[in-house]
Amino acid sequence: MKHLPLTLLAVSVSLALLACGGGGGGGGSATPTAAPSYTPPPADAVSADPTIPAPQAITLQSGSLLISEISNSGWIEIYNTTDFPIDVSRMKVRTRDTSGLISEFALPAATILPKGYLVVAARPSTDIQSSNQVVFVGTTSLKPNWGSSNSGFVELTIPGQTIDFVRFGSGETTAPTSPSEWGSGNAPALDIGSDVGSTYGHSIVRPASSINSDTNLGTDWQPANFSTPFGPNDVPSGALDADNDGIPDSAEVAGGTFAGLDLYAMGARAGQRDIFLEIDYMSAADEGVKPRPEALQKIVAAFAAKGFSLHIDAGANVAGFNLGNAKSVLAYNSCLDMGNPKLGCADVYALKTNSFDLRRSPIFHYAVMGYKSGTYAGAAGLGEISGNDFYVALGGLGLSAKSTLEKNFLINTQAGTIMHELGHNLGLRHGGFEDQNSKPNYISVMNYMYSQAGIPPNVTGVNAGQRWYINNNLKGLGLCTTEVEANTCSDTFILDYSNGNSLALNEQSLLESELLGRGSTVAGAFVDWNRDGLNTTSRISANIDSPDSTVVSSVPLRDYNDWANLILPFARQFSGRLGKTPGSGTVYNDVHFLNDRQPVASEQPMVKPMP
Repeated sequence: MKHLPLTLLAVSVSLALLACGGGGGGGGSATPTAAPSYTPPPADAVSADPTIPAPQAITLQSGSLLISEISNSGWIEIYNTTDFPIDVSRMKVRTRDTSGLISEFALPAATILPKGYLVVAARPSTDIQSSNQVVFVGTTSLKPNWGSSNSGFVELTIPGQTIDFVRFGSGETTAPTSPSEWGSGNAPALDIGSDVGSTYGHSIVRPASSINSDTNLGTDWQPANFSTPFGPNDVPSGALDADNDGIPDSAEVAGGTFAGLDLYAMGARAGQRDIFLEIDYMSAADEGVKPRPEALQKIVAAFAAKGFSLHIDAGANVAGFNLGNAKSVLAYNSCLDMGNPKLGCADVYALKTNSFDLRRSPIFHYAVMGYKSGTYAGAAGLGEISGNDFYVALGGLGLSAKSTLEKNFLINTQAGTIMHELGHNLGLRHGGFEDQNSKPNYISVMNYMYSQAGIPPNVTGVNAGQRWYINNNLKGLGLCTTEVEANTCSDTFILDYSNGNSLALNEQSLLESELLGRGSTVAGAFVDWNRDGLNTTSRISANIDSPDSTVVSSVPLRDYNDWANLILPFARQFSGRLGKTPGSGTVYNDVHFLNDRQPVASEQPMVKPMP
């Protein structure tokens, strides 16, 4: 269909298409006027980027910008088909709002680069800021309602004219502002599923192979089982995820891509449960801040031993862990926080906005390493539960690699803390399935008792209880005491999540010879639960899960199979990426790209300095 020019000089607002040296360079889709003019962006616009050429008023043609994806997760994507950067600050999106009525939502200033993408999302909070990757529209009470129904429409407009339009599903009949911008029939229905978590992460898309072929018909569109925000819609319709790691099988084979990302080249494979993690870190001389490759390798090895492939991208300055992260080193800040940071602290979410390639957002976990939080002053880390973001704050603790023992302590402390916070992202709590901490029979790095002290090499031997003694300041044992097997200053330190094999321990009826609930393979071995120095052969009553309490619980302490319950596809369930009420069918128009704030685990000081 022939695209008719939309002359912007005739309307009361200007649309700036940014071009170098008078607007040359491309594609025949835009012609600069003789007298360039530009109306500055509104006050709430994003900061100007000095690398982008000066804007010029132009005549923009229909088809220069296309709505390229509509997600059931509360956002749409716009694609710039031209060879020019385009400022969308005077455009509007017309669609249905949260009250079911048709409304127009003004776009803030943002620039879509040539052949680039912009996500437009319903505003999730009052403090969220737009960027050149994502802009937020509406208010927290009145906003676009795309994604909550399988039928609807979305229109990109300037006053009185359509730039692009799509109508989807069988229940929508709304016409575009410019009637010629839509023909007969509708695009496929949006798959919202019968349950809130069943089809989260689905979209309808213009396929990458035909993105520039706009016929204004529903046949330009197809359903997609995997959303690909910020990049080409290159996942085949109907793609599956047989290994349930959140990555389509089509992107785990040679030649396959996901939003333009070559995950296969990064290590992803079909039939292999892949986890991706990006770690950025503060620019600082403090050795606790920069991730040690030895620490990362320990974590990778722990996952590999249980059949998971963990791929970590810490950038070019961390040997062996560079998957193309060009902005891994962040400007120094004295402390870290997650959402609404205290004065002087850096917000992990804001850091992510400026450094993270958002094409990675459905696949990669994101972490920042730096200094202690302003909110959780003693915590060495903070992680979202069933989410995708966390931080590790080991700066300022005096960690170093001056000696072999100090180096081992640094490596092992980093490894334990990172694996602990990543575990929260993967759905684990301090007690596995619960928040109860310090259960001796829950032998996991998620448990403070084992997060820095490590896992006993023999949980059925005479030294099985050493970490319990350390946690309770007994027998003069510490993290680096020589007689502590695989201690934190050794090169035999062990990281692991629990396999759930421990029997429940009943504090009202403990048998010291049963050790940590996994039995004993050595005659006479015991854990001194009643602290009398003897192997008490009769059953006793004692508090064993809290160093600061003598209260004996009537509820048995239970282990948990962490490895069997890791949640990998965080972007495809309500608890990982979207504010929804489980089982209610209620969808809240929230989006989690720049504001993916999931509940975080409540942390206490868990990292101790080297003795």
